Amino acid sequence: MEAIYEDILNAEMLLIGIGEEISEQKCEKEDLRKTYSILEKLLKGKNYFILTSNTDGAIHNTKLIPMLIAAPCEENSESQWQSYMNWISCTLGHSLVILELGEGFKNPQMMRWPFERMAMVHQKSKFIRVHEKFPQIPKELGDRAVSIKMNSKDFLKELEQQL
Repeated sequence: MEAIYEDILNAEMLLIGIGEEISEQKCEKEDLRKTYSILEKLLKGKNYFILTSNTDGAIHNTKLIPMLIAAPCEENSESQWQSYMNWISCTLGHSLVILELGEGFKNPQMMRWPFERMAMVHQKSKFIRVHEKFPQIPKELGDRAVSIKMNSKDFLKELEQQL
């Protein structure tokens, strides 16, 4: 866990993907609030962008910067998607950590598969996939990818101990 924390700490840019493991469907409200609070601490002062497949709107009730969040499955998300695409275009030439938290196979073409492709193309990237049931990563990513079979909330709680 310490090595992952170091990767996150030293990254110039952080792309965070949030899936169904961190949603109102899977978490109690207080648990969800605490999970987002950990994420807020982790991202403080960092150059980050968050992409979420969730539609519960919970991420909008956090202290995370709204213009750095895209929720394409929600209504009226076109401008946020454009912000995401602009941010992605600025990652080349910078060290990038892609941290995918709890994204399964409900909508893999939005986050799961694009994150894998991005990590393959972006040679200065580190890809970390955390999921309780589906942590698999493509072998082509080699040592630039880490698969963690753990619930994303529990992963963030463990990571919080490094903060």
